[in-house]
Amino acid sequence: MMLIALLLRPWICLVKYYDAMPRILADDLLITTRAKGHMAAFMAALNVTHEYLHNIGARVAPNKSYNFSTDKTTRTTLRNHNWSNISGHIEVITHGRDLGAHFNFTSGVRCTTITARIEEAVKMCQRLAYIPICIEDKIKFIQTAILPKALYATEASHITEASIAKLRSAIINIIGTHAANRCLALCFPMYSPKVELDPWIHIFANQIITMRRMFHKHTDLQKLIKLNLQHYTAAKYAGTEQGGAHLASLRPSPPPGHNDYHSWNPHFTPQGPVGLLLAAAHRFAITLGTDFYIRQKDEAIISLLDGPFQDLRPLIYDAASRARTASAAQERSLLPEKLEISWHIWRDAMAKRNADETRQLNYIMSLSEIDQVKAATLDVDISSACKFCGEPDASFKHCYWECKHMEAVCPTPLHQRHKLEVEIMPKSLLVGLPPALQLHEYQTYWGSDFPSVFRGDPGRYGRHFSGIRIDPLVKDMLLYRNAEQYFLNARQFFQVMRSQVLDFEDPQTSQCCLPPPSRPNVYSDGGVRSPTNHLWALGSFGITWPKRSLAEYPFSKSEFEFAYTQDRPEGPDLWGPIPGQRCSSTRAELTGGITSLMGPGPIHIGTDSQAFLDKARYYQGKALQFQVEDLFRGPGIYPGT
Repeated sequence: MMLIALLLRPWICLVKYYDAMPRILADDLLITTRAKGHMAAFMAALNVTHEYLHNIGARVAPNKSYNFSTDKTTRTTLRNHNWSNISGHIEVITHGRDLGAHFNFTSGVRCTTITARIEEAVKMCQRLAYIPICIEDKIKFIQTAILPKALYATEASHITEASIAKLRSAIINIIGTHAANRCLALCFPMYSPKVELDPWIHIFANQIITMRRMFHKHTDLQKLIKLNLQHYTAAKYAGTEQGGAHLASLRPSPPPGHNDYHSWNPHFTPQGPVGLLLAAAHRFAITLGTDFYIRQKDEAIISLLDGPFQDLRPLIYDAASRARTASAAQERSLLPEKLEISWHIWRDAMAKRNADETRQLNYIMSLSEIDQVKAATLDVDISSACKFCGEPDASFKHCYWECKHMEAVCPTPLHQRHKLEVEIMPKSLLVGLPPALQLHEYQTYWGSDFPSVFRGDPGRYGRHFSGIRIDPLVKDMLLYRNAEQYFLNARQFFQVMRSQVLDFEDPQTSQCCLPPPSRPNVYSDGGVRSPTNHLWALGSFGITWPKRSLAEYPFSKSEFEFAYTQDRPEGPDLWGPIPGQRCSSTRAELTGGITSLMGPGPIHIGTDSQAFLDKARYYQGKALQFQVEDLFRGPGIYPGT
């Protein structure tokens, strides 16, 4: 490569002279031009390329060369042009492979490269299914080998729904059930509870992550990305932000392979990575605004460009998986129309089951089985009566909760099961799927009304929060919810309240030329409540300044904006919550340390966070390096930290 680059250095200068952009790889050269006069510039650059290759002793192979253009007139001209240096024509293509992706230069949709790659991944899945290793190892292989191979370059390429549908089925065939009636939207989180393996969701998450990376790493593309997003928004394209009423009207798309999948197609073919991302977002009832905020009905806003990078992918996984479940609820009669499953509760319950019980329960909860009533509608020779007790309608509710014959084989006695009051349980809970916790004080935990026959027993069927000690501040928050917040479930309300971002300016620190004290004069700490469950985790930080005199060193403007303050005889304290939809103890420690740097005067921080200490020492080294490099420009004033 070094010799090739050295040999083609003059060619690069020649091509750039004609306002063309050259690219060199190990086995090919690429010339691109754009905007007005692109055809004349390209033809001049290609002619000089042929001449240069001839002068260095190379031979051009016309049958291995290709021209392409997004302009129809340019394609026609290039197709009929006779190149004098090679005495022949060069084929003009309308689609092709480049760097693993498949590009379309017309409004048509071709994706042969991606489709072939996914078909190879499906064959890998079929072979993996017969390898005698445990399910955990198969999940790791799918995550690290099959999905990266199948989904390579799908962020910038079209993809067929049939190929994704085949890959989804092939993955569940490895880790789950083969039942024809299975619900894939439930199979993925059940059979792989720790790792998201749905390629449909992976593609959307990869598109989001790639856009953020390109925006920040290639600043020259920021203007183009913004312009494309504005054009799609002006055209009212699918997946763009068009107001609250439009967002509330969106419904998630059925999965790939469904008969109605094409009903969610945008009104014109996406023309690039931005359009592909918007089309994918629309299928999950998600919009992307020109402010680069990701919005979903009744959910907290996700910032695509800001916020911790490591949190973006999990947030997208959560948003897409909720839409996937909601889509399945619209199709399956055993699920309520608007369903959100509390998967963390489901995982806690399943953790106590052995392998055989887990296999049987997953088969039932993935809706892989059909009851006698459903079977009777499909085959006249099948009776809808219960095979054990003779009940005329042997529905799931009867078989699992009412049939007395099952009392002999069920580990939970029938009289204990009746304490759950099947009459008021939601349909999803009848098959083992816990719905999300609701916030209606006079309803059940899942938001349904108590039947009138039970309302006469206030001791047992009283208020939703009866017998639960709730902080008065929490009661006030629930009491003063606005109209939009009133219909949110507990998780949604907590997310909205937790993710509220304060409007403040960038933190400012005052310069100090005094040396820091020999012992710490400020101590910072941070922590997270419920750190093992990110849905309910809440981070905060605290700072104490022993012996700090507010008369000599008053609170700075940034300290007032970032934290609550209190003056005590021992010294002032600062504390505050950490907004955001996810938090970790490391982030809480960093927030406390950074906030302590906003104080005036010389600072010597005492902390037990190794992450904050390492980062602070790194920047101290950079400051000293800058000071040495600036010796010839005069003395500088640096923070005494």
